[in-house]
Amino acid sequence: MFESPSKKDVKKAEDALKSLNMYHMKDKCYTEISGGERQLVFIARVLTQEPRVLLLDEPTSYLDFGNQIRTLNIIEKLSKNGFTVVISSHFPDQAFISATKVAIMKGTKFIDIGTPKEVITEKNMEKTYGIKVKIVEIDNRIACIPLKI
Repeated sequence: MFESPSKKDVKKAEDALKSLNMYHMKDKCYTEISGGERQLVFIARVLTQEPRVLLLDEPTSYLDFGNQIRTLNIIEKLSKNGFTVVISSHFPDQAFISATKVAIMKGTKFIDIGTPKEVITEKNMEKTYGIKVKIVEIDNRIACIPLKI
């Protein structure tokens, strides 16, 4: 418990940083990096534990648009590399960007489960959030736009 990290531990940490394209930052102080970079550090920390399943609660919270997309791209890459990734999010657009399967919950009940296109519908969004939305496709990207009440 009070030992220094072994060479094997250091190698795992370096490999995790490399897999997230962050190795160049390995000597930076945590307080000197951006919110997006911190989020990636959290993911790297998890990867050093060599999990098979990642449970991520709002992994893009407090990130700007660029870092949201970067984080979602990394999560998608991890999924393609064999990790099972479960994400909670209040942003339906993120499911269109990175998910293969989606479940919508309201309270403690599932409303629907399936692919993003099957589940994230105008009807389901209104049922879940109590507002009207428009699902649109722009340049091969689907988006969920909340309509003004």
